[in-house]
Amino acid sequence: MTDAIRLLHVDDDPEFTELTAEFIGREFDAFDTVQAVDAEEGLAVLDEQPVDCIVSDYKLPGMDGIEFLEAVRANHPELPFIIFTGKGSEAVASEAISAGATDYFRKERIQNQYDLLANRVMNAVSASEARQRVRERTREYRMLVEKTPVPLLVVGEDHQIRYVNHHAVDTFGAEEEADLIGKDVSTFVPAEDTAAHDRLDAAIDDREPAEFTEHEFLDIEGNTRHGRGSVVPVTFGGRPAIQVVISDITERKRQERRVKRHQEQITQLHEIGVEVAGCESKQEVYELMVDAAESILDLDLCIVDSVEDGQLVARATSSGLTEYEEAPVEEAGIAGKAYRTGESYLVNDSDDHPAADPVGEFESAITVPIEDFGVFQATATDSDSFDERDIELLELLVGHVREALVRLDQEKRLREQRDRLRRENERLDQFASIVSHDIRNPLNVAQLRLDLARDEVDSDHLGAVADSIDRIETLTEDLLSLARMGETITDSAPVDLEGVVSGCWDNVDTADATLSVVEGTRIEADETRLQQLVENLFRNAVEHGGKDVTVRVGLLSGGDGFYVEDDGEGMSPEARERAFDTDFSTRDEGTGFGLAIVSRIAEAHGWCVTATAGDDGGARFEFRGVETV
Repeated sequence: MTDAIRLLHVDDDPEFTELTAEFIGREFDAFDTVQAVDAEEGLAVLDEQPVDCIVSDYKLPGMDGIEFLEAVRANHPELPFIIFTGKGSEAVASEAISAGATDYFRKERIQNQYDLLANRVMNAVSASEARQRVRERTREYRMLVEKTPVPLLVVGEDHQIRYVNHHAVDTFGAEEEADLIGKDVSTFVPAEDTAAHDRLDAAIDDREPAEFTEHEFLDIEGNTRHGRGSVVPVTFGGRPAIQVVISDITERKRQERRVKRHQEQITQLHEIGVEVAGCESKQEVYELMVDAAESILDLDLCIVDSVEDGQLVARATSSGLTEYEEAPVEEAGIAGKAYRTGESYLVNDSDDHPAADPVGEFESAITVPIEDFGVFQATATDSDSFDERDIELLELLVGHVREALVRLDQEKRLREQRDRLRRENERLDQFASIVSHDIRNPLNVAQLRLDLARDEVDSDHLGAVADSIDRIETLTEDLLSLARMGETITDSAPVDLEGVVSGCWDNVDTADATLSVVEGTRIEADETRLQQLVENLFRNAVEHGGKDVTVRVGLLSGGDGFYVEDDGEGMSPEARERAFDTDFSTRDEGTGFGLAIVSRIAEAHGWCVTATAGDDGGARFEFRGVETV
């Protein structure tokens, strides 16, 4: 205390109050005494000036000391108040203390009575000021922690929560501070986390600070949350306590789990992609897709529809999905729209999407098209059950399914093509037999008769007959080549492409045409049939592109084959469509077998040949599926 104590002394004996003030003032300079003869005067003084402490007699005119005390406490609950009386008993003392008196002191005829009174007053004032300082610090502390942007609790020595800020109220799922104040802090620590309980006990009992890098805690409903923070010993309300600061990382942990689960799902979907690639039927693919959606993507209600003749047809469904309908694509709501547009759709609330038109009590859905094959849908009875991550994962699954379905279609077409080729080969073998035996023999006879006739007769008609016999011979050789070229090649070997191409160029009448060929490339092929393929293309280039045509042979940009192209007039799109048909030729005198033979040789190698336009507008033939060595 640095200022003088303003003491209000209330007693109905003015002489005694004067004497008391004189004695105290003589021994203590820190007192400034104001006197009053009754409670009413004392209350008037309180209204007019500040007072640090009241000393009052019990026996007063009008209000007695206890009634005076109660009147003071109504407006000054913390003001030190000492009952100083010559008459009283233990009952009076008890009544005074119960009413809120700071102290009770009997007037006695002893030498140091005023010294004792002064000490009582100074002690009461000091204690009051100390309490005021504690309250002020507590108020400042509360203001500070309320502004702290993290949950904060103060826990007393008895492990009970004494204070929480509003962030803690929100974090612990409470509605107000009263829901947490007074509760044992241990109830918010999982029972099995003994290490956390030990650190908490040490901080409270031993006043040891502690750091929690990451820990679990419970909210008021018993839900597990995650946090990190610190425990620091403090004083709260004048008593030892600990301050617990928590950074709630529950959402971060939840997001980490989501990311980890997402990565696991992606890995599992890629593994499913390998399994799907081994399926031998579309139905097997559809069923495996539904299984993967259930087991990996946690989709309980899903369906795969294929589109057949413009109609959605259910091919596989979850066991729990009992309500669905098959409808024309144009009337199939979101499913039909996804199929038509090729876009995925996320419906969080079917009420907001009339086009969803759900069958059953479904509120949300995901719809992903499987290109031309059909549509996959997943549904849920609750709204907002799906998000963009679900679409991402489903599109990954659909991608694997689509590749498998494309492969199955390609394999089906290839089987059909092989069956067709087999049947065609059988017919060609029969035809070749007919050509070899039933046509060549009469043709040989006709040639011999022509030679005899020329020896006997000189006629222009015989030249025309010779031309016709030569054409029949050419057709016969082409037909036999076509039949032989379709046989599957089982014995291939590495072949130098440049060497074969150069040899073929020398074997064909190329007039003034020029050749450009890539160097240093070796491919797996039957060399003899490769020569026949290249020679047919060279003849075709010279016949259609002119005697000065330039022919180029090189590797495709993807490295999976080669091309032969010229800079001639090229082929129309219609001609390219029919280029490899046996009954098609752009020249009246053409047999139509040249490019058909090329196609048959390519197929026999397992290659794919296409006719397209060259860089200079001429004809270009590309061979893919060629193995380079």
